[in-house]
Amino acid sequence: MTDGDRLAEKLAYLSEQTEALAGIASREPATMDAWVLRGVRYAVQTAAEALIDACYHVSAKRLHRAPANAHDAVDAVVRAGLLPVEHAQAWHRLIGLRNRLVHGYETISDERLLDAVRTGLDDLRAFLDAASGLV
Repeated sequence: MTDGDRLAEKLAYLSEQTEALAGIASREPATMDAWVLRGVRYAVQTAAEALIDACYHVSAKRLHRAPANAHDAVDAVVRAGLLPVEHAQAWHRLIGLRNRLVHGYETISDERLLDAVRTGLDDLRAFLDAASGLV
């Protein structure tokens, strides 16, 4: 598998998760059962991880740099001009949300999670658009 193939695989997964989240974003939490809400949490977590993995990959293969952490990976690729700076803060928020979901730093209400999904879909799509040019 080539480096381009690996990046394309990560972006394909991110695209799947983004579209799945888009399909559910208009629903209210009260209309979803507990398993659907757990699925939303998992989709957000793994979408963030795919974005992070893509940034790590680009940083390592294109910039020949090993980022210190997920935030550093995003920053490195943005600083290099490979991703648009106007979405960087939103991607950092997604990483923070992923960290809170995974590590349980705080309880995230279903309403807050769905609000983050609704407001973050365009930023995920922007990442996909920009990163697809790197494949």
